[in-house]
Amino acid sequence: MDKKVLSLVENTYTKNDIDAMIDVLKSDQLTMGKNVKKFEEEFAKKFNFNYCVMVNSGSSANLLALSVLCNSKRSNYLKKGDRILVPSVCWSTSVFPILQNGLEPVFMDVNPETLNINAEDIEKYPNIRGIVLVHILGASTNMKKVMEIVEKNNLITMEDTCESLSSKYNDTFLGGFGDMGTYSFYFSHHMTTIEGGMITCKTKDDYNLLLSCRAHGWSRYNNKTYEGVNNKFCFINQGYNLRPMETQGAMGLNQLKDLDSRNDNRRKNYQNITSAILNDHRNYNIIHGVKQLEDSHPEWFAIALFLTEEYTDVLSEFLQYLDNNGIENRPIVTGNFTRQPIMKEISYDIDPTKFVGAEYVHNNGFYIGCPTHKIYNDEELENISNIIYSFEKFQKLIRFYKRPYNIEKSIPYVNDAIKSTWIAEAGSYVNKCEDKLKKLTGCSHVLLTSCGTSALHCMIKCLKYRYPECKKIYLPNNTYIAGINLLLHEYPMDMIECLDNDIDTLIISVAGPKINNSIRMTNRDYS
Repeated sequence: MDKKVLSLVENTYTKNDIDAMIDVLKSDQLTMGKNVKKFEEEFAKKFNFNYCVMVNSGSSANLLALSVLCNSKRSNYLKKGDRILVPSVCWSTSVFPILQNGLEPVFMDVNPETLNINAEDIEKYPNIRGIVLVHILGASTNMKKVMEIVEKNNLITMEDTCESLSSKYNDTFLGGFGDMGTYSFYFSHHMTTIEGGMITCKTKDDYNLLLSCRAHGWSRYNNKTYEGVNNKFCFINQGYNLRPMETQGAMGLNQLKDLDSRNDNRRKNYQNITSAILNDHRNYNIIHGVKQLEDSHPEWFAIALFLTEEYTDVLSEFLQYLDNNGIENRPIVTGNFTRQPIMKEISYDIDPTKFVGAEYVHNNGFYIGCPTHKIYNDEELENISNIIYSFEKFQKLIRFYKRPYNIEKSIPYVNDAIKSTWIAEAGSYVNKCEDKLKKLTGCSHVLLTSCGTSALHCMIKCLKYRYPECKKIYLPNNTYIAGINLLLHEYPMDMIECLDNDIDTLIISVAGPKINNSIRMTNRDYS
């Protein structure tokens, strides 16, 4: 399908971004310079970080941060062979820098309700020296509990925040809890420099190590001189060339100015799209979302959804159906990373099925876009829901005698109504409900009542008013007792006659009595 109903990638750069980059291209400084430096300073100021170092991608940020945490010039550093916790739902370059620095990754299960690890599970793993936290799609675990455990066990901590820029736990931005935090400015992320990344750290010593190792291991960033070498090309550390370009710094400065307004759109779209999908009347235990932890304030990267276990086997078919109908989608990051083919090549004999939460994410989860360029209107939201619930395998009859799954969905609306100044008779929720029922039933007018018996009573009153000349009322002999009792309130017994049902349809036979001035009530009248 050419037309996208809901895209994962959108053009988020503006004319101001382009003009800023053109100004750099016209200047004499294209490699890393004052724009990169200014962007680092403004980024640190906005998110209340001590130091920030820009690099050429989020993956480079992970590599450089973990390499510096392994650097022997730190007072507390990771050594080869140290065991490092990492979530089993993560990105590939959350894991590879652990291996590239000679460390041992120890995979943790995740809670599919939050997409993140359970903080208390950290203490289940013995002989752990550090942890790479991965904040998935804007969400986080209980960072207060995590940091209590980290401090208690003296764990070196890196936060992979590449998908969670601007998200907070309590009043602290994610990426600001551990020794270092990393961010990505890839094209489809919260803000973009097309490619690009950032590292935040707390100490001046770590900052100087990051500067040196970002640029070949040069000494030029520590203001020291060394004998026996030309200090213009003096190397004091093992390093890389992970420097960004000056155009990226200029673009980042402009993007940072618009980040809050885009996040406002992101939050509204997240709320509206998830509400439209999860609260749709056709969602009979088909799709559910993720849980936001108390004290967390996510800026959602995307909208994560799950098919319930009843529909696990149709996930791939469903996602292809969404693609074909203009709703782009992806798995939730890598799914269960221990199922990735690379695991066999790095000689880790791990049973993926022991990560029960990650398996559920892998087999049942997916995400769709959370746009920032505009707020989706009611018609667009309805279109998204209609596409989703028109999937053929979702067209099943509703089971009787099962728990009514809409109870939990109703709680926020009930609470909202109770807190309002209008909790009796018709109000905004009653009006909305009646409008939805009109569409569902195809009726022009709908009247809500307190219960089915009240609805039946209203109907009988209306029929009596509409047909004052009625002499006889026919109804099935399997009528609910309330129907007979209510009729007897309005009509004498000799006007009411029960008829036998058609055994195939369980309603009065079409060939039943045809008498003038009579009313025939069927079980369908009670639906």
